[in-house]
Amino acid sequence: MTDPQTIADSFEGLEGLNLPVAEFVQAFMTSPYLVRKVAMVTGFEEQILRSIPAEELLEEFAKWDTDHSGKISFDNFVEGLSQMRQRVRALQEQAERNEEQRLLASSVRKAKEAFDNAAAGKELSLEDFIETLSDPNQLEHISAATELPVSFFESLSARSLLDLFKEVDLDSSGTISLEEWVEALVQIRMSSYYQRKTDEAEAIDAVREHAEAALNEGDTDWNGEFDFFEFVSAFKTNPRFLRKVSLATCIPVEELRTLQTESLEELFLSLDTDFSGTISFAEFVQGLAEIRLIRKRSMEEANECQEASVMNHAVMVATEAFEAADLGFNGELDLQTFVQALTDPVVATKVSQATSVPADWFLSLDAEQIVDLFRDIDADSNGTISFTEWISALLRVRKVNYQEDRAARQEEAKAIAKLAEEALEEGDLDMSGELDFREFLAAFRRNPRFLRKLAVATDTCVEDLQSLPIEDLEDFFLALDADGSGTISFEEFANGLLEVRMRRNAYSREEAEAENQAVIDIAYLDALDAFSQADLGVTGELDLDGFHKALSDPGIVEKVSLATHLPKEFFATLKRRDIQDMFVGMDFDSSGTVSFNEWVAALVRTRQDVYLQEKLQQERAVEAVVEDAMAAMDEAQEDWCAELHLDGFIKAFQTNDAFLRKVSSATGLSVDEFKSLQASDLRELFSALDMDVSGTVSFSEFVQGLAAIRLAHETEVEEALIQAEAKQQSAKLVKDVMATNIPEGKDCIKAEDLKELLLFLDSKKWTPAKLHKLVTGLPWAQDGSLPLGQLIELLY
Repeated sequence: MTDPQTIADSFEGLEGLNLPVAEFVQAFMTSPYLVRKVAMVTGFEEQILRSIPAEELLEEFAKWDTDHSGKISFDNFVEGLSQMRQRVRALQEQAERNEEQRLLASSVRKAKEAFDNAAAGKELSLEDFIETLSDPNQLEHISAATELPVSFFESLSARSLLDLFKEVDLDSSGTISLEEWVEALVQIRMSSYYQRKTDEAEAIDAVREHAEAALNEGDTDWNGEFDFFEFVSAFKTNPRFLRKVSLATCIPVEELRTLQTESLEELFLSLDTDFSGTISFAEFVQGLAEIRLIRKRSMEEANECQEASVMNHAVMVATEAFEAADLGFNGELDLQTFVQALTDPVVATKVSQATSVPADWFLSLDAEQIVDLFRDIDADSNGTISFTEWISALLRVRKVNYQEDRAARQEEAKAIAKLAEEALEEGDLDMSGELDFREFLAAFRRNPRFLRKLAVATDTCVEDLQSLPIEDLEDFFLALDADGSGTISFEEFANGLLEVRMRRNAYSREEAEAENQAVIDIAYLDALDAFSQADLGVTGELDLDGFHKALSDPGIVEKVSLATHLPKEFFATLKRRDIQDMFVGMDFDSSGTVSFNEWVAALVRTRQDVYLQEKLQQERAVEAVVEDAMAAMDEAQEDWCAELHLDGFIKAFQTNDAFLRKVSSATGLSVDEFKSLQASDLRELFSALDMDVSGTVSFSEFVQGLAAIRLAHETEVEEALIQAEAKQQSAKLVKDVMATNIPEGKDCIKAEDLKELLLFLDSKKWTPAKLHKLVTGLPWAQDGSLPLGQLIELLY
């Protein structure tokens, strides 16, 4: 359900709204854009909203004026839309339930008809089942019940039919009853229905924003709809419109640009589902979503063909690798031969080509790791690896790597497409939909917005892009101009930036691995230093007492903290039970002592975990703030300078509400908290962000600074939640202890017993003075007792 904050974000820029109700009605009736936005966030159909008479609108909007001021404020507006959304959502959910019930009843009926035709009153044996699924007439009934095409069942192999029979035969009786048959067919039908609904919803979500931008571009008379002339004109003359439609449908701009008038007329008629002669926003969204789904299925089929081709090539290379490894021509590899093979650069290279795992990885394996790999591949554990086992293992790795690489590329492409479009719009001075070299060079030299979007898209620093000499920019332009046309199209720009980002990602992974290894090396030395002081005996190992003594020594704790990067306070809070658990965790061989190797391995592993966690948190924080940071910099930079100067920085915080909203969204702190900052506070903040002390805050520094603020805020919130939870648990524990320590058969407590109990729970807190004050203030009965339940309620 759309929450009020999401609705508020959708109407950014209207925060100062405060109109008399009648004026608001007039604005609503004369602004197709406003009606469309209201329709989008509430779920109401745009045509219905447009058709509401002025009197009814006045009556409805008057209800939004909850403070009876005669005006509608922005808060009134958001709350009113939220209530509309809730009403629409309730109606939609009821309609969906009704549709499901209707579909379910229809599927059950058709499934029973299919069973009656196939079984003639008896249960189906395996032979009957196979015969039924081989009969074209029966398949028509089954297809009607499941909504799966007849071709799907016709393509099933004998093995697949057997597996399907077993799935349907729920009680494993060897026959399929009417109930089992109906349940199976209905489940197939409903699963297909739910998947279709999910796909449609995802397509509409993916299309809506682009469709709105496209309609804004092509709707030249601003009536909220496309007529045929506007539709054709937009396709033939408006590059921005084409890009939006391309992003919505996944059809390349070049392909859309080649559409002739006849094709556009057919497309227009297919989108105009109510035959009104115009295309409404709802029709436009629905139509583009359907095109996107068709295109998606086509792309999936192409991907499947490409994957099959990749796997076929992997089989060929894996076969060559096996032949090179099988030195004795035995058709199998024993352990010794396997070890020889993986230490042979020729075989390792072929295995690398088959699996897409670097050859260096295989050549770097030690003997123990090679033995483990041998056991993994030896599926039947007979001590040798057959050709089939070898091929299966290598293909399994290749398939996983291929699918992971494709998924990562698709995810990156999705993120880059938006940035590429925004950057292209910044640099496309003649509005041609493409960049020539003059525009490309001008964007690099004079447009910081272009550079910021390019930097985020390619995971590069703005400063690095700014410093590129003209020769490098020429080479970059030529690399992006894939067809050598002298201009960079949207597809060339997006694909080129994607390639740069993927290369940068690979380089970043190498850097991260090197950095991780450096962390491990330093942690090893620090762990060694700590152990040299902690080994208090002559055995070279620590028993539990020695371990406990070591973690009670401030000097050793400081070194352990240095090795692991865990704060010293963490060790100070450890109870004896915690230390014992830590000891057991380090004692890998369960010998009762922690050896030097065990100590170092545990500390290094802890340091690595802390390092990776810190790095992941930092990356997530940067990812969360970068878009808002870009928007904030765009708001703050009135002089088109690539960096923030102190005066502009302070002015943005003190006078620019849009800037503050973006900074607030990035950091998680409220706008009011930033508004409360004095000029001196802002100067301190500026100095903290200006990490290179250059006198300006660059985009990179701005992003890193906002990410650091966000992390600190998240940590503060998390600690507060932990403390609140700990306080609740503590209160519950005390309640439980009080309840369980009352003598059996008593539901009341005497004053002396209460004093004794409280001293048992916390003798430091309950001093004689506090006990006296508490006891004298409680409502004791005449017999000097107090009901236990009443006591607990009074205390907690």
